Amino acid sequence: RLAKQFSTQEFLDLQVWHNLAWFGYGSLQRFPRLVELRNKNRGFTEDDKQEVLSLQQAAIRQIVPLYRALQERGQIELTTTPFFHPILPLVIDTEFTRRARPDLPLPARFHAPADAEAQVQRAVEYHARTFGRPPVGLWPSEGSVCPELLPMVAKAGISWLATDEGILYRSLQAANQARQYHLYQPYTVGAPDQPLTILFRDRDISDAFGFVYHKTTPESAADDVLRRIRGLAHDIPLERGLIAVILDGENPWEHYHDGGERFLSLLFRAFK
Repeated sequence: RLAKQFSTQEFLDLQVWHNLAWFGYGSLQRFPRLVELRNKNRGFTEDDKQEVLSLQQAAIRQIVPLYRALQERGQIELTTTPFFHPILPLVIDTEFTRRARPDLPLPARFHAPADAEAQVQRAVEYHARTFGRPPVGLWPSEGSVCPELLPMVAKAGISWLATDEGILYRSLQAANQARQYHLYQPYTVGAPDQPLTILFRDRDISDAFGFVYHKTTPESAADDVLRRIRGLAHDIPLERGLIAVILDGENPWEHYHDGGERFLSLLFRAFK
């Protein structure tokens, strides 16, 4: 009954806009035809829809070559994540949950450390095939870590990984101390013969990127990032501090009115 209230043309327009809306500002710059179709706004044809889908495929095909080129120029470093993005400590042993939540009811125990190791190894192999070299950094799925994970990561050739600042404070039992004395530096973890570097993300700045800045103007968002960094530059008692910005909302840009173009442009210009 509801479907009959809409015309075939309206459904076609909805199909086209559903796909048009997912193009980021970079694709709009590379494919001017997308801007023309956006400006058309309605009355799309079946040919328009097929053109949008073709441009979608063209944009997707450019992603890996672009990342490889940026990597070869030394402009970026590419990291990986466990192959199917599982919570690795729970794959190793679901009983590890009791370390953080001893009060939590658990299902029957699941214990598969070999599967966890395969998740890391397969990720490294796939990354190397895709980008031409193996990764040296790892973001564990949802930042989930445990001591038993470290030798698996080292065995796969990973040299550093990252997680959330809450893990650091629980590990140091330093929740009541000033965060700038602990957070903004790398740490060495693991066995002496297989040392790894671990970083801890600044949750406040990271979550601001993911959940706050799209609600304000690009100018005020960029100013806030710079204000935070300048403040930390004075407060961190280290010659060289390291601020890890790792987004929990990995893809927040759809919530920014322009896909984050102006905010990121202002930020990158300021960093120059």
